Amino acid sequence: MLLPLATALVLAPALARSAPLEGDHRVNARTRVKTSELDHEYRSDATVSLAPQAGGSWKVVVSAQGKHCEFAPTKPDLEGSLVLEPGQRCALEEESDTVRARLNAILSAGTISFRGKQILVRLAWNVDGTVQLRSRPVHLDLPTGNFDLPATWLPALPVRGTVSSEGESSRGCAEKSAACQPE
Repeated sequence: MLLPLATALVLAPALARSAPLEGDHRVNARTRVKTSELDHEYRSDATVSLAPQAGGSWKVVVSAQGKHCEFAPTKPDLEGSLVLEPGQRCALEEESDTVRARLNAILSAGTISFRGKQILVRLAWNVDGTVQLRSRPVHLDLPTGNFDLPATWLPALPVRGTVSSEGESSRGCAEKSAACQPE
């Protein structure tokens, strides 16, 4: 009886100092996409939304480029970080005039840590699916005549690989976040 109470008293200050910051956080991330055909790194902006849930859990939603992934509620670990459960899936679909992509991303690791009013995000995914590209129309001038080939969809190509992102909130938090409100 006394041991759980003593443990709670010892851990409470640490958890309070590093407790998740409710609200939306703008994160500037370095993202690396690695497949057999592509190895590319780029910077991107994302929004990480944190909302408290019953029982001390936190709901986490990551949004970038018009896509959203919602994760199962998670509780802070002993250091106050949110460790996302591996195996969670996020379906990603893109449809434009030139690209059709249908990808399934499976979380292999994910952590959200806190430093003051700033959050640090690390996500790693295994990705598979298909990408289909549309060719441009082509005009051919041949000795036998002129030909116009219309734009057409090329066969879908399988994609398998990994995507990893690491970033931190810029200026500590997003403007509408409760963490940004004056104390």
